[in-house]
Amino acid sequence: MPSLLSFVLAWTIFSLAVSASCLNSALHGKIGFFSKAPLAFGYTHPSPSECAIECESLSTCQAWLFTVNGKECQLYGSGPVAQAENAGFILGLCGEEHANTPTVSGPSASRAIVSASHSSVPTPNPNKASADHLKRHQHGHVGHHHYHH
Repeated sequence: MPSLLSFVLAWTIFSLAVSASCLNSALHGKIGFFSKAPLAFGYTHPSPSECAIECESLSTCQAWLFTVNGKECQLYGSGPVAQAENAGFILGLCGEEHANTPTVSGPSASRAIVSASHSSVPTPNPNKASADHLKRHQHGHVGHHHYHH
């Protein structure tokens, strides 16, 4: 089994050779929920870095999702509507416009899909609504985990 150090060194060297926009955005242990079907998917890119390179080579690709166990690469033409923790996936976002994708916390991915559907409801002033929501959660909740149902 290769050592962790050699893997990190190889990953670092490889990362330097690839443009920063797709590969450096890799989010290990994250799954993305998308509103549209993938542009392409398959098993011809057996690593997250190859998946990122393929996405970067397509002008229409905005995000990629790599399935760790299945070694499947999915390429998407838009960013995810939500993200959730899931150790079996690596999510990559290409471009700066995806920095504010909502993260869904909860005990299961199925609840995350339900929660993600709420993000499409328009609000008159989303910044004010977000600020008000944040204020409600800043009242002494140290060590308190809040799950959206």
